[in-house]
Amino acid sequence: MKKLALLICAILGVTFSAGALSAGSNPVSPPNSQAFGRSLDAWLGDFWRQYFTFPEVVGEKNITFLPIACSVPTPTCLCEPTSTGVACTFDVTVAPGTPLVIPFVGWVGYSADDFLPPECWGQTCNGPPPVNLREVFADATLDGKPIGEPSAAYYVGPTFCDPPIPCPYEGAPDNMCVLYQSIGVVIKPLNPGTHLLVLYSGLRGEDPPPVGAWSLTYNNMWNITVLPPGKK
Repeated sequence: MKKLALLICAILGVTFSAGALSAGSNPVSPPNSQAFGRSLDAWLGDFWRQYFTFPEVVGEKNITFLPIACSVPTPTCLCEPTSTGVACTFDVTVAPGTPLVIPFVGWVGYSADDFLPPECWGQTCNGPPPVNLREVFADATLDGKPIGEPSAAYYVGPTFCDPPIPCPYEGAPDNMCVLYQSIGVVIKPLNPGTHLLVLYSGLRGEDPPPVGAWSLTYNNMWNITVLPPGKK
C-alpha cells in the first residue's frame, strides 16, 4: 500500500451557468487521433513532465493543462481529505479557442518494471499481489454529460519518459520517474461562458483479510470560464 499512497501525492483528482459545448456531439478528441498536432500519449507525457518540473501546470502555447493539485489552498484551488482520498475544487480561466489536457488518473513508475497491470485500466481485473488491484477507474462529466467513455479507450502506457523525470517523493530528493500510465483526455475548445468538469476516479482493490476491499478515490471539480473572443 505504500506505493498506492504515492498516487495521492501525484494526483489530487452543483449549480452552474453553462455555455454550449464545443462543436460536435463529443467534446473530447478521439483517443487515437493526433489532437492539435500530438497523440493523447504525447500530450499526457507532456503534462506529467510539466507537473513534476514546474511549480504549476499551465500548459504549452495554445493549449492549457488543467490543474490537478494544490498543496496550499488558494483562491482558485482547494483540496480537502476524504475517507478514501481527496476532493479538490479548481477555478480556471482560459482564453477562447483553447484546448484543455487533463489526466483523470495516473501512475508514475520508478523503474522499468514499476507499473500497474495495463488490463486493469478502465475495467475490472485480478491484479497480482502485493497490490491486489481490481480496477483503475475514471468517471467524468462535462456540463453534466459523460466524457472519455469507455475510459479504457483513453488509457496510455506504460510509456517511458525520455529523459526520466525528477520526482522527489517519499523523502528521496534524487528520485526519478521513468514511466507513466494514465487515463486522460484532450478537450476541444469550449464555447465562451462557464463550464463544469466533474471527476470521480481512482483505484479499487481487495487484500486478504483482515484488510479486505480498499479504494483510493478523487472527487474533483473544475469551474472553467472561457473568455469571450478578443480577451486573454
